[in-house]
Amino acid sequence: NAGVELESARLSASLNLVSKARAVAGCGAIPANQKVDARALVDIAGEVDLFGPLSLFGTVTNLFDKTYNVA
Repeated sequence: NAGVELESARLSASLNLVSKARAVAGCGAIPANQKVDARALVDIAGEVDLFGPLSLFGTVTNLFDKTYNVA
């Protein structure tokens, strides 16, 4: 994770690295039909102060629209 805080705004980015895994419990080599591929995902977020105690927050998950299988 990394972030920057400015006078009236904050920006952050996260890198999520996930190694290959199994879709079902087991041990040893992962059969091709049970493998969930490794992936690297980038998320970003930002917040801007509007006025008084109000701010606007936004986030983008999977910034580069990486396709991956899930169990």
